Amino acid sequence: MSTSMNVFNGPESHRAKAGYQVRFWEKVLLREEDQGYGIVLDKKPLKLPSGEPLVIHNLALAKTIQKEWAGLGGGQKGQAFCFSDIPLTRIVGTMEGLIRHDIKSVIAKLIEYAQSDLLCFHSEKPKQIAKRQQEEWLPIVTWFSKKYQLSIKVTTTLHVPDFSQETIDRLTVLLDSLTLIEVTVLSLLVPLAGSLILGMAYLDETVTIDEVFSLSTLPERVQMEIWGTDAEQLERFDRIYEEMKEIEQFWLISTQKNG
Repeated sequence: MSTSMNVFNGPESHRAKAGYQVRFWEKVLLREEDQGYGIVLDKKPLKLPSGEPLVIHNLALAKTIQKEWAGLGGGQKGQAFCFSDIPLTRIVGTMEGLIRHDIKSVIAKLIEYAQSDLLCFHSEKPKQIAKRQQEEWLPIVTWFSKKYQLSIKVTTTLHVPDFSQETIDRLTVLLDSLTLIEVTVLSLLVPLAGSLILGMAYLDETVTIDEVFSLSTLPERVQMEIWGTDAEQLERFDRIYEEMKEIEQFWLISTQKNG
């Protein structure tokens, strides 16, 4: 039986559990391509949903993805695995299969996020949240505005702050200047954080990924300090933090900042 695999979907199998796939390969090889490196499962190249082989342009990232696939199913053929076990593969697949071919649309979406950036909406009450937002959010907004010469306003109402066409144009130029890897990081991190400002601060190394998580969840965390913990909220935080750490791993390896 012919079996194929792409970075978003696994092979069909009557043995696969719901949400799981079955490992059909024994060896995971790294193959040098014209513009990078491919992953080969026995003799079958790992492919994008378009049918094109996945080509990874960074050797360190390619080796890490090779290890992801080698470790699936406990390294044993015939064992079940879940695609949540290959986060870097999913990120690279998104970058190469989607973002690379439609980067303008991704940038347009990021600008939409900027126009309703989380850090621009401050509370008046309770005072504990308002105080923390002034102390922790406002300096980041001020940094972003000054560094990129943008007019970014904050509000204590539900109305979206005015966003001039000049600001939109400047943001567009800024985002157009970023690399594919940087845009990929933003495309994943900004929706999680609700903030392009935090995404740019992360790329600039002004904040760490842990600080992005802390700042983006500040209102909810302060609310729990006041009224008590919320189990569902904590579970949501765990999922968000895990995804942010996966993005961090992709960024560090892709830019060789992991030493």
